[in-house]
Amino acid sequence: MSDKNLIEIRILGENATPDKISSRDVGELISSIEIMLAAIVARDNRALGIDESQITVGLAAIEHHSYDLIFQSQFEQEVIVAANQVATSINTGNYSKIPSKSIEAVKTLRKIARKYSTDIEFWQKNGKNTQLATVNTNTKIDAEIPTSSGKTTLYGTVISVGGVEPPRASIRLSTGNIQVCHITRGQDLQIARQLGQRLYSEVGVYGTARWDLRDMSLDHFLIERVTEYSKKPVDQALESIYDIVGNYYSNVDIEQLITEIRGTDEEEN
Repeated sequence: MSDKNLIEIRILGENATPDKISSRDVGELISSIEIMLAAIVARDNRALGIDESQITVGLAAIEHHSYDLIFQSQFEQEVIVAANQVATSINTGNYSKIPSKSIEAVKTLRKIARKYSTDIEFWQKNGKNTQLATVNTNTKIDAEIPTSSGKTTLYGTVISVGGVEPPRASIRLSTGNIQVCHITRGQDLQIARQLGQRLYSEVGVYGTARWDLRDMSLDHFLIERVTEYSKKPVDQALESIYDIVGNYYSNVDIEQLITEIRGTDEEEN
């Protein structure tokens, strides 16, 4: 097995042996490593069009007959960058630049480190071993993530629909970013089917959003319905507006109204 671009987690201490650390806690640690890194990869690589549930940071090997855990991913470079972001947060005690899910995962590692009085070390294996950070009993994680939730509508192009737990849709927004949205399971996945029929078309989707107030990034969106919005040429859009409000202006002299709004040349001078 090549050691290029791998992440290694070492559990060190007198209690870091298979007969003392439960399989449940090892499983929770492995899961936390994946969540921690995948959340950053998904956030920082919107062009991939995936969310963290589609990013695997899997256990590749256990070395030295103890708890030296080797992780690999199909997104090697992105995971390395994410690991370094987490390491910087741990080393500085400043967690303002990593997602809330990553922070909660670091807290889980600290919980395990405290339970067994161990050190949990992050290493990068890229031709040589480089220690990135250590989580132990004394690791400080004083981070409260301010979030805000509310109803809103997103507009963009449906580029994929799929998944089961939960069903998801990827929407390319007008900014060019790709937002992976969860879909409510109501009415036998009716919304997922509607979006499937609108694949590669522009849509409006209404639902519940959650924003990270640190940078106002949208970190979760649940689609509750597909709106009646559909992209039209400008002349058709204007005709639609006229159909709705035109009768309110039927007795209005438009030229006179514009003149009153703009004023005359004499008034401007």
